[in-house]
Amino acid sequence: MKHLVKIYSAADIPWVNLVANSYLAAKVPHVINKGSFWLKDIIALVDVFRGTAKCNIRTGTTVLFWTDLWNDQFKCQQYQHLYASSLHKDDSVQAMCARPLEDSFMLQLSYQAYCEYLNLQDELTHLHLEQGRGDSWCFIWNNSCFTPKRFYKLNFAAIQAPRPLIWIWKTKCVMKIKVFA
Repeated sequence: MKHLVKIYSAADIPWVNLVANSYLAAKVPHVINKGSFWLKDIIALVDVFRGTAKCNIRTGTTVLFWTDLWNDQFKCQQYQHLYASSLHKDDSVQAMCARPLEDSFMLQLSYQAYCEYLNLQDELTHLHLEQGRGDSWCFIWNNSCFTPKRFYKLNFAAIQAPRPLIWIWKTKCVMKIKVFA
């Protein structure tokens, strides 16, 4: 997970630059399906990462336009009729903003899709993409820093240990005494 944070935030580290230049040229990291075994192992954790993080758009290179959470919404759910007529469902936010918006959809839009198109066009006029640094990813625990401790706390927050185990833990005895006493 910590490697995914570095890849998605485009950290200025030699191995991140190498991976970005070799495999991620004009692609969102979780769309690629090629690379070394090491990179494939890291990319296998993308669903967990995207489930615990949301993106604040800067460059728009690491976020899928339709199916990723950005601006607190999934665009495929917000604009359902328009998504159905989209030609480029796996494009990044940057790629969608780079081309004229009308080139991204099949012609003969329905009335609902056209209304959604106008709303989307208005929303994209307020979106300003920056150059240079990567997108900013923030985790559910309202921090951009990933630590395994916070991740495990999030996963096991709902689990309650049985009372006797809590009492044993609070005694702070040596394990040998706890087990063999």
